Amino acid sequence: LAAVAHDLDSQERALMGNAALSGEHESANVRSDGFFSVQVIVSALQRLGLVCTQQASGVKDPAGERGFIFNRREHWFALRRVGRHWFDLNSMSKAPVAMSETHLALFFQAHQEKGYSIFCVRGPFPASPLENDADALAAAVRACDDVEAKAKGGADANKAEPAFNAFAGPGQT
Repeated sequence: LAAVAHDLDSQERALMGNAALSGEHESANVRSDGFFSVQVIVSALQRLGLVCTQQASGVKDPAGERGFIFNRREHWFALRRVGRHWFDLNSMSKAPVAMSETHLALFFQAHQEKGYSIFCVRGPFPASPLENDADALAAAVRACDDVEAKAKGGADANKAEPAFNAFAGPGQT
């Protein structure tokens, strides 16, 4: 994302006749705290062959899509469908949260009411190994449920760690 922001900054400077930007306006696309503009997100997705459009009038059938990006008060997070399951990939949560299509509709309604901007992402999503392995996908959903139960102190809070760790490996922290 930083490279995309840098490219966009260079393009913007060229359009402004190479005028130098300074101070807090050094970049309109990334801030020192790591916040990226919507232009950076859209451009990065375009480079992957995906299209990202804001759903200003609301999402009529979220279950029929493959992915979404939510933004409110400068916090971005994504929802991604893998197989028939949806995952809330919010970095503020301890782990991804699995949800059903029924829960998805309620999730959308609640976040629209809270004033989130919702962007639909369409196109050829990168394949996930879980899409072709029903047992691993089911284990990933169970692992999400186990993490959520532990966080809430539910009946499964003292359950042993699952043999399948859906949240290990590079890029999973």
